[in-house]
Amino acid sequence: MAVSTAGRTLTERHRVAQLKLRSRFLRKFAALWPQLDISRLDETSAPWMEISLGLIRDFRYDSAVLSHDYYSRFRNVEIGTPFEQPRLIVKDLPPEVRGSLTVTGPVRIKEHLSNGIPAQRANREALVAASRSASRHVLNGGRDALYADVDKDEIALGYARVTDGDPCYFCAMLASRGPAYKTGRSAFYAEGGGKYHDGCGCTVEPVFKGSEWPGRAREYENLWKKAGGDINKFRKLIESSRPGGGS
Repeated sequence: MAVSTAGRTLTERHRVAQLKLRSRFLRKFAALWPQLDISRLDETSAPWMEISLGLIRDFRYDSAVLSHDYYSRFRNVEIGTPFEQPRLIVKDLPPEVRGSLTVTGPVRIKEHLSNGIPAQRANREALVAASRSASRHVLNGGRDALYADVDKDEIALGYARVTDGDPCYFCAMLASRGPAYKTGRSAFYAEGGGKYHDGCGCTVEPVFKGSEWPGRAREYENLWKKAGGDINKFRKLIESSRPGGGS
């Protein structure tokens, strides 16, 4: 939704910075994984959980700091004044983080083992699932920070979803709606506009003025219209639009 070239550049740099932060987090998260000993799950789950939550908390804070700094710079290049309000970052984790890690980590391993899946494969698949879940909660720190700044900023009109270069059909569908204005945010959320799936690389761009949509949102809007509002048809159009998707 940026009007200026500088604003569009800042949005892309912010998206990339968040993904780099996610990569750093995932390396550290994977290094901690052996502490969840598959041969002693009941004994090692609690210690692994606490240290993992601490790691998520730290990186979630860093994600929020990145977003607050981006918001002020973006506001400055778009309307000529930075955002002067103090950063208020909540360091406590939402309660659902622990539940997500439990389900994707120890619980998934136990379910796989009970279904006869070999231990090595069960461990590997749980690591992938837990990593995707944990990284979502990390990046939600930055997303929540941007939502909070938009709410506090009287000049801000709303925000728009910015996808990565190859989003899933669900994220592309949300981006196709364009900006979500403050006055209609509750409806937008009710329809899933504020949701991010495990492994999601989307971010948010503030909306101050103008009519340019970020990224490929206009392209996705046209595909949504072509699909006639049918999510299954839209999914097929998204998949066929990828390189090699039509073969």
